[in-house]
Amino acid sequence: NFTQPVANKAFDMLFAAWAQVHVVRPDVRLAVAGAGDVGPWREFLRARGAEPSVSFLGRLADLAGEYQRASLLVLPSRREGISNALLDAQSGGVPAVVSDIPGNRLVVAPGVNGLVVPAGDAEALARGILQLLEDDGLRARLGLAARRRIEADFRMEAIAARVAELYTRIQEVQT
Repeated sequence: NFTQPVANKAFDMLFAAWAQVHVVRPDVRLAVAGAGDVGPWREFLRARGAEPSVSFLGRLADLAGEYQRASLLVLPSRREGISNALLDAQSGGVPAVVSDIPGNRLVVAPGVNGLVVPAGDAEALARGILQLLEDDGLRARLGLAARRRIEADFRMEAIAARVAELYTRIQEVQT
């Protein structure tokens, strides 16, 4: 049984997909940041022969260094708002493979700045991860588009300008 936050983050999907990725690309590594009991996940991965390829980093105050080392971000959530991890990674030019949920779709345009796969589909998640791992050009193109999208639409200045514009329009309507 999962607690609600853990179920929403879909670690089961992440690790089921990663076990498939590991079969094809045993040379790649998955770094997982965050708190919580990793024992069951280690056992899940061990049973599938993929445990040596996964590092559990624990809770990190600053993920900037991890994003700089990352080839891609995987966010398989079943339910989540706009993820700060997704925004931070994409601002660093890291393309993402995300589940098709509203918060992720607000940030990731499929095939433009990342890949979107059906929520709860470990096979599709594994295919998306492998697609980005195996296509350097696609990964670079999506990463550049990710950085540009964050700069244009999600920087604090861009958001503040949109809020100010909205308030101006509201004020004009009221007068």
